Amino acid sequence: RAQMAAEASLLIPEAESKFPVGVMDLEGEIDKRQAFALNAAPTHPLENLWNTDMRVQLHSDADEQLIINIPFNQAVKLHSISISAPVCEQAPRLVKLFINREVGFEDAEDMIPTQEFELEAEDLDPQNCTQLKYVKFQNVNSVCIFIGSNFGDEEVTILSSLKLFGETRQGLDMNAIKKAG
Repeated sequence: RAQMAAEASLLIPEAESKFPVGVMDLEGEIDKRQAFALNAAPTHPLENLWNTDMRVQLHSDADEQLIINIPFNQAVKLHSISISAPVCEQAPRLVKLFINREVGFEDAEDMIPTQEFELEAEDLDPQNCTQLKYVKFQNVNSVCIFIGSNFGDEEVTILSSLKLFGETRQGLDMNAIKKAG
């Protein structure tokens, strides 16, 4: 029983209703087929973040930096982000968000992001979220997340989960459009 309880604690808990009315987990709006991560270890790919088991993780490969590009099926309004990781030297620290554009590592270093923040140890808990500057995230077709560093300047950065919270915009679902002819 103790082992089962320990394993259950590694699963991502259900999000509680701590958001304004209409704000929800946007996982169902993510176009996972088009999402990608740059510098992800082949043995620990981006797809691991969609799993609810905290032991299945995304790891960086050549160095600590990661770029995660997430397109949505339709335009959304982003409210907050939850980046979960083990509290250790390999946990992500510096985060830059860019909307509606893909960026490379050089761009991410030099460009002004839509929002930038540093995570603290308590932010890495899957129950905690970082609130975004909501007015800057009103018409988001994609978000590019740049992880610039980790807590210990380690060669590998580890993420256990990534959740985006917001609401859909009244609009057209681009995946629902079928080519004529």
